[in-house]
Amino acid sequence: MAVVVNGQRIEQAEIEAEVEQLRPHYEQYVDGQGEAGQLEQWARENLIERALVEQAARALEVEIPAERIDAAYEQVRERAGDIPAEQVKADIELQMRIERLMSEGVGEVPEPTDEQLRTLHKTIKAVSVDLDNMEFNTAIARMMEFVNVFTRQKVRPKSVMSPFVLLLSPYAPHIAEELWQLLGHDETLAYEPWPQYDEALARDTTIEVPVQILGKVRSRVSVPADATKDDLEAAAKSDERIAELLAVQQVVKTIVVPGRLVNFVVK
Repeated sequence: MAVVVNGQRIEQAEIEAEVEQLRPHYEQYVDGQGEAGQLEQWARENLIERALVEQAARALEVEIPAERIDAAYEQVRERAGDIPAEQVKADIELQMRIERLMSEGVGEVPEPTDEQLRTLHKTIKAVSVDLDNMEFNTAIARMMEFVNVFTRQKVRPKSVMSPFVLLLSPYAPHIAEELWQLLGHDETLAYEPWPQYDEALARDTTIEVPVQILGKVRSRVSVPADATKDDLEAAAKSDERIAELLAVQQVVKTIVVPGRLVNFVVK
């Protein structure tokens, strides 16, 4: 099916030609396990991106010789072979998981749950900081954590999914645009403001603290994020595993670092 990009028509024949160019690389990546239509989508996205580059160059009155664009895309194809096949498979799987996330169980609900809001705001904060620091891999890891959390949710509020798609857009612009439309938005996401986070919601209310005996981790306890030294020590001592170990030893010193650890020195 032909595609129109800002008035510029990309014919199906062009897409099919791009498919044939990409096929050797695609088959190497997915080892014959790719879903039907995935290769054509990849080709379509390449051609859309190329069209956008050409249109931007015209709008800015910058001349980019066609041979330079051709060389750049050929280099991308050639260098693609340097990417580990496992990484490409992981990227494709993540894309499919995100698409399923947006197409199943998304709807208008009265209010997102507190857990859903906290997951969203922590993700917005983490991805925003990583993007500013150009730490792209960790930003993607943060988004994967979001996907893992919401995959377990039966109801996924549109008010939470939409900001996530905006976070995804710098990393996968074409996919994000499709997901944005899938969520029911009529206009492009290109002019949407970057999501903002609430610092109060971006903080953890509870944390997991390791409990050590003579420097070795023997258990972990969940406590409020603002737990005091006394609260941490009490929680550690009430842990069943720790209580058993301390029952047969004498505690000579207790080291408590709020938010970090509890360590019992025994003899």
